[in-house]
Amino acid sequence: MKYFNFLLAIVAICVSTGNANANNCIANAFSSSPEANWRSSATNASQSQSFSPTSEKREKTIKSKTKKMEKETLDDGVAAQMALINAEGMKQKVVFLSGGYGTHEVTKIQFSKLGPAGIFKGTLLLSVSGHTGEVNARKWATTDTYSILAESNYLNTPIIKDAKSLGIVTLQEVEIPMKAGETIRILYDRSGSAGPHGYIEERALDLVWDGT
Repeated sequence: MKYFNFLLAIVAICVSTGNANANNCIANAFSSSPEANWRSSATNASQSQSFSPTSEKREKTIKSKTKKMEKETLDDGVAAQMALINAEGMKQKVVFLSGGYGTHEVTKIQFSKLGPAGIFKGTLLLSVSGHTGEVNARKWATTDTYSILAESNYLNTPIIKDAKSLGIVTLQEVEIPMKAGETIRILYDRSGSAGPHGYIEERALDLVWDGT
């Protein structure tokens, strides 16, 4: 209820001020909300919005997952698997789970409730590699750049290109057009690494929309 009342207040402000772009007005105002404020310095926005539609519960999920990935990177010395948290209101179901490093398998996720336009919105969680130790991981956290590529029968393009790393785990907002029943593979390519094809188990995700 608190989140809903917050949204109503933001909509009222944007409408009353005659803002020419209500969507951007709402998105920019939301970026300072209690739910999203904790990650304002660690998130790279998409071209059209600051944050995907979210809630306090969703932000807690992102924060918990971020801390887990940071621990895996710094304490366990791994490249934590890329994670994707869908926007509030959308649903996801893992239909195939990769067995992890050495299997060359890619996790597949099915999404629903995208709406008639079929635009997926969400937040990617992207870690640096911890394979060569904490010192290098902390250095790369602020010096690396990364790109997100999308591949399918109808799409083969960078959706994020040469974005700046913002920490051990960088949060990247994305919007991806989808077609019902067709799989899109997203690939996480970071500067200074072997690239997604060298470690595809942790650097790729297969996404499919069920049409709803």
